[in-house]
Order: sequence, then C-alpha cells, then structure tokens
Amino acid sequence: MTLAAMALVLAAWAFLALALIGVGGLVARLLGSPWDTKLSTLFWVGFCAVLLTAQLAHLALPIDWRLLLAVFLAGAAGLLLCGQGLFRRVAGEIRAHPALSAAVAIGAIWLSNRALGPPENGDSAIYHLQAVRWASSFPVVPGIANLCPFLGVNHSFFLFAAMLEVGPFANGSQHLANGILALAFLSRGLAAAGALAMRRGTGWADVASLVLLPPAVDLALGRDVMSPTADLSELALGAVLVSEWIRHLERRRQDSVSAGWPMLALIAVTAFTLKLSSAGAVAAVLLWGTGGILRRGPRRGALFVTAAVMCVALVPWAILSVVRSGYLPYYGALVSFPVDWRLPSEIERAITGYTVSFSRLTLESSADGAGWLRHWASELLLSNRKVVLPLAIAALGFALSLFARIRRWPGASLTWAVVVPALGGIVFWLLTAPDERYAGAWLWGLAASSASLAASAVGPVRLPRLTLLLVATMGIVAAYPLLGTPPLRAHPGLVPPPQPPLESFTTQSGLVLNVPLGGECSASPLPCTTCPDPRLSLRGPDELGSGFRLELGEGPDRRPPAAIEGCLRRKR
Repeated sequence: MTLAAMALVLAAWAFLALALIGVGGLVARLLGSPWDTKLSTLFWVGFCAVLLTAQLAHLALPIDWRLLLAVFLAGAAGLLLCGQGLFRRVAGEIRAHPALSAAVAIGAIWLSNRALGPPENGDSAIYHLQAVRWASSFPVVPGIANLCPFLGVNHSFFLFAAMLEVGPFANGSQHLANGILALAFLSRGLAAAGALAMRRGTGWADVASLVLLPPAVDLALGRDVMSPTADLSELALGAVLVSEWIRHLERRRQDSVSAGWPMLALIAVTAFTLKLSSAGAVAAVLLWGTGGILRRGPRRGALFVTAAVMCVALVPWAILSVVRSGYLPYYGALVSFPVDWRLPSEIERAITGYTVSFSRLTLESSADGAGWLRHWASELLLSNRKVVLPLAIAALGFALSLFARIRRWPGASLTWAVVVPALGGIVFWLLTAPDERYAGAWLWGLAASSASLAASAVGPVRLPRLTLLLVATMGIVAAYPLLGTPPLRAHPGLVPPPQPPLESFTTQSGLVLNVPLGGECSASPLPCTTCPDPRLSLRGPDELGSGFRLELGEGPDRRPPAAIEGCLRRKR
C-alpha cells in the first residue's frame, strides 16, 4: 500500500509540475520574458498565475475540478507551444548532470513518502482543513469569520489546495499541495549547488539559491509537507523572490531591466496574497524596483504591465478579505466596512492582540511597552538554530563583502540593494508579529543576499577557489538535520486526517453546528467550529453559502469572553 500510494503521489506531482511549467511559459511570454527562463522559475510563475486565477474564480465559483482542468489545458497549450525546446532542455540537463538528476529523484521519492502521513500542523486541525473544504464547496462565503474567527484569514494557498481536491485526493489534497512546492524549492537549491560545483559560470542568484538550501531541507523535514498550511508556500515563494530579485539586479547592470521585471512583480504580489507577513518584503521590492526603472528612463510598457499585475492580484484579494470578515486586511484591520456580516470589532481586536502577544512571547509575562524586547531576544534569538544560523551567515557575508571593498578587489560587485526584500521583510516582521514561524524566508533571505553580495565582491578571480568550499559547507549545513531521520515510513496508503467526535450545537436562530469535543475540527463535516456562538445565524434561508452573521441586538459588541478565550487557547 505504501509504494502504491507513493507512486500515485509522484504521478500527480509530475503531471501538475508539467502543467505549472506550461502555464508559467505562457505567462512569461505574455509578460515579455523569453522562454529560456529557468525551468524552476517557470514553475513558480505558473504557480503564481494559478493562485491569481483562483482568486478571481472564487468570487463566483467554488474551487474544484473545473479550475484544475483549466490549468491542465493551459499547461498543455504552453508545452505544445514551446514543448520541443522544453523537453530538449530537460533531457540535456539529465544527460549532463546524472548525479544531480538522481539527487532530485531521490528527494522526490523521499518527499512522496512523507506526504502520505496525516496533517501534523496543529492549526491545520483547527481551521486549515476546514478552510480548504469551504473553498472547494462554495464560492467565497460572506462572514465566514463569524463561524470561526480563524476562517476569516485570506490565504490564497487554500485555493490551490482546494483545486486538488479531486479523484483519489478528494478530502486529501494535503498529500499533494505542499509536497510539490517543497520538492520544487529543494530542487532549486540542488540545481544551484550542482551548477556552482561544476563551475558553469552561473550568476550570483545561484549563490543565493545555494544558501537557501538548508531551509528547503528543513521544510522537507517539517510537519507542513503533509499539512494544508500557507507557511511552507510563503517561505518557498519568498526564497524565490529573493533569488529572482538578485537576478533582476544582474539584468539591470546589463540594462535589460524590462525583460524580467513584470515577472518579478508577479512573484512579489502573489507572495503577499499567500500571507500578510510578506507585506514588508513585497512593498520594498515594488517600490525600489519601480524607482530603479524610472531612474533609467521611461519604460511605460514595463510599468503598465506591473500595474496590471498588481490590480489582477490585489483587487480580488481585497474583495475576498472583505467578504470573509468585513475588514481589510484581516487580521490587523486598517479599514472596516459597514456590511451585515462584519465580525464584531471586539473579536477582531482580541484575535490581533493575541497574535501580537504570542509573537512577542508575552502571553505569560507582564512585559509592557518595550519591556518585551529583552525577554523575546533571549528566548528567540539566542537559542533558536533557525534564527542564529542565518544571522551568523549574513554577518559573515557582509564582513567579507566589506573586506573585499576595502581591499578594492576587482569584483563585478552587486550593490547593497540585494538586501532590499529581506530587510523589508525583517523590519515588517519585527514591527508586527516577531515569532520565528512568521519570519518566512526573510532571515535566510538576508543570509542568501549577503552571500551573493560577498561572492560578487570577491570577484571571478578568487571565487573559483571558494566555490567548492561554499558548496560543501552549505551541503553539510543542509544535511545535518537529516542525521537520524528514517529514510521511509510505512503508511497504509494516503492517511486521512483524524475524525474527532462531534456534538451538535444549536444557535438561537436554529442553525445546527458541529462542535468537536477535542477542540479540533480537522476534516469534520460543514459547518464545524471550535468556538460556537449562540448568536450566529445564516444570512439566507437554509443555505450555508449565503454566509453568516451575528445577531448582536442591543447588547455589547463582543463575543462571550469564555468562548473567544477558549478558541484562542486551543489555537495556541
């Protein structure tokens, strides 16, 4: 059963990867980029295009097999249009680098085994699985945050997972969605390692991709591979944004900015729709990149395409956010809308306040003002390998870069602008929710940016002497977490999520809710909630898709304290 299930997952990944690469090829041509863009980049561009299409579709339709069919048809068109060149390149890469191809194949087999397991991310049991089920069953549901506050979050990744809820993966898309993204991220790092080890004259972006190999391995080892959480996709796409930003700066030195900028803007705005924690990096990239284009003279075509990409991405995202909760954005509302399904402001503030306190490690302490900073730094920065290691690599890279510039080594130097995405992401992270899980790719992105900066400062004369050392060092760092990890696990096929025991809860309007006795809805039938409110009612007669609202009457604008407090404690 284990081998058959692994073969099923691998086949699904292969077809989906080809479709995404084909879609990426079409989009790259539409945006004015040449087809000879790296295959891994085309995969991620296709992924971004699918997410933005799903956002548009979800305004009126459930995300189901129809979108998946459209993706496969578009992917087939892209492969037919440029397929001969694509397959020739793939075959050439396999013949030229059999060891690297074998490493990617082994990684795929290993990941397919890990993807068979049940969801292990705690938040997946609370609301991720439910969010995917709602997306595949109905168009965007007004006021779904009233059913469960966590269902109001607007992560576009849930739509990607919902699209895969077909055939043998019905109610089991978690076995596909994050696994293929982890494999694409891991393959990108392995390809960069192979290119640098064989000294094929690759660009500085490959140095960044190599340094990003350790977090790719961490993701593959983590619990998110078999869980429908947006964290993995946010980190992986953020890492792609960092390396593609460096590639953009290389093009700018060659005065070919407009060729790749719209595609970079597409990756950036899609990263924002995955999770709000990418906002700082995305804003920094768009502002700095647009300013650089303007400084080099009028490039109306590139700027027009960028504006169009932003509208296609952000307008549907904003509408979906308001429909789900009545706020923009949610969490951390800046604007509320006077719609009948708006989540009560007291609940929204409680959710936002909880996230900030949890991130600053002040839930159990009395730290206020800036007093939380010392406790946070000692607990997070000084004892967490995933934080200390990338910061140490970043410090070493910046020191080497400064030394090379002081000694005036004749390197083809990149500018300090390489740190723009990572620095923007880190600043936003520190100001909003500075927990390690919300850091995304930005700590490792800073390490990758500093390494690229140092490599360019060292220059092509000295770099070959250090290349093998760099590859070996990052290989050891990446492989270290694999020690003691069992290569394969025995699974009885595709392991489904646990089914918790349920009890019925009837609201004052007569709506019957499913409430899990253990505090986790997991894959329970709709409508399920971990924090039932007696004031909840449907907006339409006997139709879940019509949405939910709270009948507040003349009472205070707040949920009973015990209900919301219990809901937050279970998420914690």
